[in-house]
Amino acid sequence: MQPYALPTSDQLNVAALAGLFERTTTTYKFLFFHALLDEVCAPAPSLPLVSLEALAARMLCLAWFPSEHCRLSFGKSDQMSVWLNEAREHATLSGYPVGSAEYVDPAPFIRAFLETKRRPVKQLMDYVPFRLLTPFLAGGLVGVSDSAKNRRIEALAAGGFGDAVVPYRFVHGTASESMHIELARPWLDYFRTHVGILRGWCRWHWAQYMQARNPHAPNLVGRLFRPSQRASLKAQTAFWARQIERHEVRCPYTDAPLSSDSLSLDHVLPWSFVAHDELWNLVPVTPSCNSSKGSRIPRRSFVKPIANLHAQALVDERHHDRKRFERELTPYLAGLRLDADLANASDTVFRAGVVDAYEATLPTLFKLAAAEGFVAGWKP
Repeated sequence: MQPYALPTSDQLNVAALAGLFERTTTTYKFLFFHALLDEVCAPAPSLPLVSLEALAARMLCLAWFPSEHCRLSFGKSDQMSVWLNEAREHATLSGYPVGSAEYVDPAPFIRAFLETKRRPVKQLMDYVPFRLLTPFLAGGLVGVSDSAKNRRIEALAAGGFGDAVVPYRFVHGTASESMHIELARPWLDYFRTHVGILRGWCRWHWAQYMQARNPHAPNLVGRLFRPSQRASLKAQTAFWARQIERHEVRCPYTDAPLSSDSLSLDHVLPWSFVAHDELWNLVPVTPSCNSSKGSRIPRRSFVKPIANLHAQALVDERHHDRKRFERELTPYLAGLRLDADLANASDTVFRAGVVDAYEATLPTLFKLAAAEGFVAGWKP
């Protein structure tokens, strides 16, 4: 059962479109189709012609966030990570803040990289633009050898283009690197009209593919696509500001005393690993400490200070505002598997329960994040 019902059309073979991702063994089809939708919806003056170089750049940019920023794996047989690593190490990305806790759009760096390195474009576009059309041309490919399929697909696409049998055909320029695809007008209109549903459908299939290759990754869907805007930390900042107003609060990494005007919130587990801003994973630190930590994982020895800081803050909230305390406790119950009965326990039992939950949960998540490639063992 499909998660999204693709809109029907009397003129177009939407049933073939629904088979686009059957038997997919790499990320390329997902990335190519998503890149094509993005290009179709962009104010591109060249439409209905779309440059394969432009699509390759979009594919690498789409892959950059989950791979380079969130450390997800595309699978052993997928070469996308190889090309991303090559791009990251190339001189054109010398100014890109690799490893930063904040995401920086790599698009200008990726485009500059592809202008100097033609191989990723050639290898990506030697296969996926042709094979994506297979569901639309299945009857015409019977008995065709794999080595001859691209030529056959190109010929069939050219023949069926006028009747919109296929979404696009191939257009050669004066050199092989200037190849374009030309979108059939009915398909171009269909993609533009239903882009929201089609993007969601593509992302759902890609998430299934990626989950199978990252079975232990937390919040995988949240780490596939960069959010258009990060959520505000206003409520979380107010929580810790209240603690500072009531009693002394010290940075768990440096033991420096904190004040309301020198307060910064650190994601203990990097946002790019958990893809959320839940209170249990945020601690107040000095701005310089937060900046130097970036997306690294702290030393195991910091778990106890972090746990004690949260335990004391929650006890304090419970004494001052019970309803607010119960709201704030909810993410702790889920994220740390905290026993809900602790909410009514004595202060001593409650503190011990929170500390035990942190010491049972954080080290395991530290190891998992390190296995995904996040730098472990950070200290100021």
